[in-house]
Amino acid sequence: MEGNIITTSYGNARKGVKEMKDKVRVAVTIVSVLALASFILSVMSTTAAAQEKVWTIRGQAAWGKGIQQLWGNTEKAAEMIGYYTGGRVKMVLHSGGELVKPLEEYPSVAAGAMDFAIGCPCYAMSRSYAAPFYCDSPANISGSEKIAWLYYGGGLEILQDIIKKTFNAKIFPVGLVTAEVFLFANKDIKTLADIKGLKMRAAGLRADIMQYLGGSLVVLSGSEIIPAMQKGVIDAFELSNISMGQEVGFFEVTKYMYFTPRKTNHSLLVLLINMDKWNSFPEDVQKRIEQACHDTLLWSFSWNREWDLVAMRNAVKKHGCKLRVLPDDVMREFNEVALTLYATKAKKDPDVVRVLESWENFAKEWGFMAPYVDLLDKTGGYFGQMIPYSEMKKRVK
Repeated sequence: MEGNIITTSYGNARKGVKEMKDKVRVAVTIVSVLALASFILSVMSTTAAAQEKVWTIRGQAAWGKGIQQLWGNTEKAAEMIGYYTGGRVKMVLHSGGELVKPLEEYPSVAAGAMDFAIGCPCYAMSRSYAAPFYCDSPANISGSEKIAWLYYGGGLEILQDIIKKTFNAKIFPVGLVTAEVFLFANKDIKTLADIKGLKMRAAGLRADIMQYLGGSLVVLSGSEIIPAMQKGVIDAFELSNISMGQEVGFFEVTKYMYFTPRKTNHSLLVLLINMDKWNSFPEDVQKRIEQACHDTLLWSFSWNREWDLVAMRNAVKKHGCKLRVLPDDVMREFNEVALTLYATKAKKDPDVVRVLESWENFAKEWGFMAPYVDLLDKTGGYFGQMIPYSEMKKRVK
């Protein structure tokens, strides 16, 4: 009896040990399999990350490195795109003339000779009369309007369609230059009669309008303006905002700086990417590039505003320039001529029609805000408090 009990207990014990060993083996096997799977996944993930494609694209800006207002914006766009894409898109920047001749950037992108170009929409005027409407064209829309119209009013879609069919490229705004000085001049302008015969340098749509008003136009590149003003070859010119004028030395050859009494106009800086190159990017990279360009534009607007304030003070305090507002009747006639010219061009150019109609529709939807948008950053005609502290403190005994 005892022997049977002992034998049975021993047999049960051996069976229990065997079952335990089997369970341990299964557990060890499961752990090993999981560890191996984790290792394989880790290796695969590391390999995938190591093999993630990086695009290095080469292109040229339409200007040199010497003008910080332009080149600084160009570098910021490349920096932001590199950052937003996690380093997957690297832009190799060249200044104007290094890869192709100046102003041949857009056709070179169209032909695939360069991956990208950075310039101004007005440089596309030879192929599209509608493109300069995104630049500093007269009777245009203000900077705040332009931002809202581009991203919420259909303006960007129209521009992208125009550039796609004329230059086989994807376009994004990357900079918004603050309001241009309407006219740098060495002659006082009080009436329309002062425009007639005025020797001036102008370009694009503004040149057409000035000529219609009786101005004597002289064709000059930007680098020829200063010597021409010094020698009296021209009496006036238009080219840039006030901070850029400071950078290139315009204050040293200018007596008057005229600003518009009406709506200010603002130029865009734009990035064109060859369409085949653009289509080679996966969707997530495309979205990051688009966001980087948008945010660079907003950065540039604030950056330019800061330097405009500094430059305006220097123009008066250091160089003795006189700030003027163009007489209202001159500005009104200028805008009337501009609108007539646009209507005439629209008869033959459907893209001009698209832009003008888009502005009209945008105004219908957003125009009620105009008087209040002006209040978002209004000085009231003075800096500081309405009453200076030196006077304010006299009110308290």
